Amino acid sequence: MGTIRFTAFLFYKYYARGKNYGIPYANTIIALTMLFFLNILTVLILLNIPNVIPPFDERHRLVSFF
Repeated sequence: MGTIRFTAFLFYKYYARGKNYGIPYANTIIALTMLFFLNILTVLILLNIPNVIPPFDERHRLVSFF
């Protein structure tokens, strides 16, 4: 728990001053959430759990959009 608090402190300190000044609490929560999901995705990929990222084929709506 101490590591998470220290990481949150570093993000909050970074977002509370300088060019990145804005809403430091919200930015910290967003950054920690992104780190959490990146770690979960990395573990899922390392464990070879299929369908972490769904495959796109040429007929998929999103691919044809781009």
